[in-house]
Amino acid sequence: MEAREGELLDIIKGREAGMQDFTTALVDLVEKEFIHQSVALQSTPKPEELRMRLKGISQGASFAKGA
Repeated sequence: MEAREGELLDIIKGREAGMQDFTTALVDLVEKEFIHQSVALQSTPKPEELRMRLKGISQGASFAKGA
Protein backbone atom coordinates (compact mmCIF):
# COMPACT_ATOMS: atom_id res chain seq x y z
CA MET A 1 0.00 0.00 0.00
CA GLU A 2 2.74 2.48 0.91
CA ALA A 3 4.39 1.98 -2.47
CA ARG A 4 1.24 3.24 -4.17
CA GLU A 5 0.83 6.34 -1.99
CA GLY A 6 3.28 8.20 -4.22
CA GLU A 7 1.20 7.29 -7.27
CA LEU A 8 -1.93 8.68 -5.62
CA LEU A 9 -0.20 11.93 -4.76
CA ASP A 10 1.02 12.24 -8.36
CA ILE A 11 -2.53 11.73 -9.64
CA ILE A 12 -3.90 14.37 -7.28
CA LYS A 13 -1.16 16.83 -8.23
CA GLY A 14 -1.76 16.14 -11.93
CA ARG A 15 -5.47 16.87 -11.60
CA GLU A 16 -4.70 20.11 -9.78
CA ALA A 17 -2.32 21.05 -12.61
CA GLY A 18 -5.13 20.58 -15.12
CA MET A 19 -4.30 17.08 -16.35
CA GLN A 20 -7.28 14.80 -16.82
CA ASP A 21 -8.32 11.79 -18.83
CA PHE A 22 -10.60 11.95 -21.86
CA THR A 23 -13.65 10.71 -19.95
CA THR A 24 -13.23 13.38 -17.28
CA ALA A 25 -12.92 16.03 -19.99
CA LEU A 26 -16.17 14.82 -21.59
CA VAL A 27 -17.97 14.80 -18.23
CA ASP A 28 -16.84 18.39 -17.62
CA LEU A 29 -18.04 19.49 -21.07
CA VAL A 30 -21.46 17.86 -20.60
CA GLU A 31 -21.89 19.27 -17.09
CA LYS A 32 -21.00 22.76 -18.35
CA GLU A 33 -23.47 22.23 -21.24
CA PHE A 34 -20.83 22.80 -23.93
CA ILE A 35 -21.77 19.50 -25.57
CA HIS A 36 -24.82 17.25 -25.36
CA GLN A 37 -24.56 13.92 -23.56
CA SER A 38 -25.29 12.05 -26.81
CA VAL A 39 -22.27 13.68 -28.49
CA ALA A 40 -20.05 12.72 -25.58
CA LEU A 41 -21.30 9.12 -25.69
CA GLN A 42 -20.59 8.91 -29.43
CA SER A 43 -17.08 10.31 -28.90
CA THR A 44 -15.84 8.18 -26.03
CA PRO A 45 -14.13 4.81 -26.33
CA LYS A 46 -15.64 3.95 -22.89
CA PRO A 47 -19.39 4.71 -23.08
CA GLU A 48 -20.33 2.68 -19.97
CA GLU A 49 -17.73 4.47 -17.86
CA LEU A 50 -18.97 7.82 -19.16
CA ARG A 51 -22.61 6.94 -18.37
CA MET A 52 -21.63 6.02 -14.82
CA ARG A 53 -19.55 9.17 -14.36
CA LEU A 54 -22.39 11.36 -15.64
CA LYS A 55 -24.62 9.75 -13.01
CA GLY A 56 -22.01 10.66 -10.39
CA ILE A 57 -20.58 7.19 -9.99
CA SER A 58 -16.80 6.98 -10.28
CA GLN A 59 -14.77 3.81 -10.57
CA GLY A 60 -13.92 2.50 -7.13
CA ALA A 61 -16.40 4.78 -5.38
CA SER A 62 -19.37 3.46 -3.49
CA PHE A 63 -21.29 6.72 -3.34
CA ALA A 64 -23.12 8.97 -5.75
CA LYS A 65 -22.33 12.61 -6.36
CA GLY A 66 -24.28 14.86 -4.04
CA ALA A 67 -25.18 12.05 -1.66
